[in-house]
Amino acid sequence: MSTDDLTDFDKMSWCISNNINIFPKPIGDPRGERRPLCKIIVHYNGKPIHGKEEYKQDAKLYEKILELYCHYYDKRKGKEAANRMDGNKGTV
Repeated sequence: MSTDDLTDFDKMSWCISNNINIFPKPIGDPRGERRPLCKIIVHYNGKPIHGKEEYKQDAKLYEKILELYCHYYDKRKGKEAANRMDGNKGTV
């Protein structure tokens, strides 16, 4: 299966299996608010990366989270492919 054959949800599943987790975190004091604004948190390489943008809890938030999963999948899989190619230098 090539990378192009994967769905966004396959990429998200791969990320979660490889300890890349992305989720919304309510900001401020969400008590009493039905859907408080959120920022996106990415746990990558054991470290949290806090997004700066604020999102309403709607489809755009979850589209952005899925976009980030795809980005991290492509970034990691691209590195793995480059490392494999570097390891094969000098061989025929």
